[in-house]
Amino acid sequence: MYWKNFIKERCEGKKALEYYNRFIQEELNQSENYFERAIAYYTRCRWYLNQTKYKTAIEDANEAVKNIEIEIRGDWNREVGERKKISRIKEAKKQHFLCYASLYNIYLKQKMYKSAEKRLNHAYKLANDYKCYEDLFRFLVDTGHHFSFELKMFPKAERLYKEAYDRRHNILDKTEDGEDNRHKKKELLYELYLNWGKNYIGTHNLSRALGYIKEAHYLMPRVGECSWLCKALILYEKLKEMKLLVYCI
Repeated sequence: MYWKNFIKERCEGKKALEYYNRFIQEELNQSENYFERAIAYYTRCRWYLNQTKYKTAIEDANEAVKNIEIEIRGDWNREVGERKKISRIKEAKKQHFLCYASLYNIYLKQKMYKSAEKRLNHAYKLANDYKCYEDLFRFLVDTGHHFSFELKMFPKAERLYKEAYDRRHNILDKTEDGEDNRHKKKELLYELYLNWGKNYIGTHNLSRALGYIKEAHYLMPRVGECSWLCKALILYEKLKEMKLLVYCI
C-alpha cells in the first residue's frame, strides 16, 4: 500500500513533522479512508512519543483508535473487493492492537501506571482475540527491554520475558497464507534470548546470562554482538573456576 512509503521515510525534526502532518491531511481529504487515517495518526503518534511529547502522542493514538474501530466495525460504504476487504480487516486488527500497545508505552513513560495497566490489559485482549501472536511477542520483548535497560526494573523485565517465552509456541513455522515463517520466528526468539541474557547481566547473575546468550548464539551464530558476549561470559566462568578473578562483578 502507498502509505507504507510514509512510514519508511527517514526524516527528522521539523521535516518529519511536516511530512506526517501532510500524511494525515491527505487521508482526511479522502472519503471514508478510516484505515489509512489510523495509520497516519499512529505514525505521527510514534514520532511524538520519541520526541517525549506525550500529551500530543496520546491525542494522536486516540484518533488512531477511533478510526481503526470504525474500519473494523465496517461503518463505511466504499466499494471494496472481498479479498481486499479481508486483507484490510486483518491489517486493521493488527493496527488496533498496536495502538493500545503504544498507549501503554506512553502512559508508562509518564509513570501513570494505572492508566498504563488499563491499556495493557486491553492490548492483551485484542492480541488474543485477533491472534496477533507475533506482534504481542515483539511487544513483550520490547517492553521488557524498556524495563531492563531504561528503568533498571529487572524483575519486571524478567516476568515479561518469561511471558514471551511461554507464548513462543503460538508463533508458527508457516503463516496463514502458507509462507515460510521460520526465519522470522528465529529472529524473534533470538531477540528474546539476547535481551533476557542481558537482563541477567544487569542482576549480576552471569551463569544464567550465559545460558540465554548461548541460546541466542545457537540461533544466529553469525551475529557479532552475541558472539563476543558469549566469549566474554565463558571467559568469566573459566577464570572463576580457576580462582584467577581479582575482581568480581
